[in-house]
Amino acid sequence: MLSAQTTFTVVAAVGDLLRNFAGNERVERVTLLATLGGPSKARLTTVSGREYEVPAEVLQIAALGG
Repeated sequence: MLSAQTTFTVVAAVGDLLRNFAGNERVERVTLLATLGGPSKARLTTVSGREYEVPAEVLQIAALGG
């Protein structure tokens, strides 16, 4: 199986947009997870360290304003 991932820190405004998908807590980091032939996912890590795995499409929804 071939997979890849990358993690980046988001600015507070983006973290606030993603809070609806992370237990209503500001998101601090996003990890994109991709697997060849499988769905892409995103792992949202909150400021308290909790992690939530969501479909990558959630990032597109947040980019459109929620």
